[in-house]
Amino acid sequence: MTRRSLALLAGAALVATVLGGCTDDPPPTDPSPSASGSASGGPSASASATPQDRSAAVVGGAAPLTEIATTKARASSSFEGATFGFYRLTRSDSSTLLVWRVTGGDGASSPRDANIRFWEKYPVMVAGGKKYSVVTFDKQDDGWSALSDPALRLSQGLESPPISALYPPLPAGTTEVTLTSPWFADVKVPVTDAATTG
Repeated sequence: MTRRSLALLAGAALVATVLGGCTDDPPPTDPSPSASGSASGGPSASASATPQDRSAAVVGGAAPLTEIATTKARASSSFEGATFGFYRLTRSDSSTLLVWRVTGGDGASSPRDANIRFWEKYPVMVAGGKKYSVVTFDKQDDGWSALSDPALRLSQGLESPPISALYPPLPAGTTEVTLTSPWFADVKVPVTDAATTG
């Protein structure tokens, strides 16, 4: 018998064994005294039959967002009447993360340019005379886009969920940047170094 025949025979035996477990026949009894329900694939006494939602504990344990700067939307922008609140500007040696929210202005609106495809309108960081634009990626079928959560529809008096965007790393020792954008009036925002794990 050739090696190929042996391989086919072994494969057929494996398929038969797997399919044999799908019948209504009772499973064979394991004579060994050390066998347990969980080891043989059966139900375990400690397994919970109902999944538990632990999302509240996870969200509750997240670091709260503290506002570090605010600015008003430009009257000429699609955010007219809104307020931008900035909550985090954290730099590391590999990237910089900006987190903000928008409080809706006059009535409900869905800013036309608050979209990852309009990456040129995203805030630009200015520090030490150098400009840092949002990191972009090529979606191939849709062109270049910002590496960011997109802004959502705004409702009067309500805050949007946190919006974040990724930027290149700011130089070590940077303590403040000026954010500029067609969306809002220029604003100075303090920079925090990301916590390092050791």
